[in-house]
Amino acid sequence: MAERRYRAAAIGHTGRGGFGHGLHRAFRGVEGVEMVAVADPDPDGRARAQAEAEALRGYPEYREMLAREELDLVSVGPRWLDQRLAMVLACIDAGCHVYCEKPFAISLEDGDRMVAAARAAGVKIAVGHFHGAYLPGADRLKALIDAGRIGGLQELHAHGKHDHRGGGEDMMDLGIHLFNLMQYLAGDALWVSARVTVEGRDIEPADVHEATEPLGPVSGDRLDSYHAFARRGGAATPSGRTCTRRPSRWGRWPATASTATSRSPAGWRGCSTRSATASA
Repeated sequence: MAERRYRAAAIGHTGRGGFGHGLHRAFRGVEGVEMVAVADPDPDGRARAQAEAEALRGYPEYREMLAREELDLVSVGPRWLDQRLAMVLACIDAGCHVYCEKPFAISLEDGDRMVAAARAAGVKIAVGHFHGAYLPGADRLKALIDAGRIGGLQELHAHGKHDHRGGGEDMMDLGIHLFNLMQYLAGDALWVSARVTVEGRDIEPADVHEATEPLGPVSGDRLDSYHAFARRGGAATPSGRTCTRRPSRWGRWPATASTATSRSPAGWRGCSTRSATASA
């Protein structure tokens, strides 16, 4: 019996989120997958993506590509979320599994619509959290924790990039990687509590604004969130404003987590930590 080959394609939009973090190259070189097409309204961007993806054909409109090609897998690459719902639903309507850029959706309602459509069609959606649970060491760390080889998980500490996006935009754009990794290690959150501030005060309706890219409304130059997880139980502890705080060696609470993001001086830019502490 011949091994099944999957036909893959990629959707992008140069100048409006592009192909994200290289999602048009996601299927290149994957055994059993043939990269047949890319779609991008921009001629130069389309030609470049087609060459990089080693795709057979290029289309200016993704709906035409979905109609003309018999596809199994499609990567939805644009970072901008104003197009995400329409693109993903079109792929699902064409019977394709979807690999899409993060963040997943501009709203909970859009996310629910995409998940419901995928379930009804019997296809799957994967989100490109390759900085989180897909890291090479994540599986090994989880196996060690689950086996009790390094003790019980006590605390999870996660920080945003502390750059100009600090606050709501950082959590929406990059914090999802942290949430994804924490959920992978500790299970679903039982409860979440958060505070969003701007210049040290609680945000008000007038502080809501559009993000630097179309991600939906955001607010605040600092956001602290606190979680308790189902698989580990316990309470949460706050995180410091900058990168000066480090996780304590011995956690007082089982499986607690805190995430923080803030804007900080240029000297702190790029200071990012993701760590877990376990008792011996």
